[in-house]
Amino acid sequence: MMVAPTARIPSPPPPPALFQVELWGGGEKLWSGQMRLANYAGASFNSTLSEAPEPCPADKSALGTYAPNQSRSLRVAINRRGYAPENPEYTVSASWTRPAGGCEAGGTSSVSFDRPMTIAVGQKQELKGDGGLAVVVTRLK
Repeated sequence: MMVAPTARIPSPPPPPALFQVELWGGGEKLWSGQMRLANYAGASFNSTLSEAPEPCPADKSALGTYAPNQSRSLRVAINRRGYAPENPEYTVSASWTRPAGGCEAGGTSSVSFDRPMTIAVGQKQELKGDGGLAVVVTRLK
């Protein structure tokens, strides 16, 4: 006797989600905006600035007036974890890079984190990392 294979019915995609997101660093709001996730697609924001440093007196910097560019960057991303439409889980990733400070220091400092999050519509959560890095997420939809 031959058994016919059963048809696998795919689960419906998770409902769309809309978040209000704030990225904080060192007590200062670095970015704020809305991020939308739909089906299995995540959302991310990235910003990078590379510029000449402030002029340093030759006696304050090992490189004198030839100091390399300073970089600043921000990144925040929200991605869905798993496929449970009734209680979706998310991963929030954030990173912040900034000049290490002044003519004497040079270089950059970076902090980042990846955190799991379960959040219902109308809820607000604050996720904290090192160096004052924080992401405040409010689920709007």
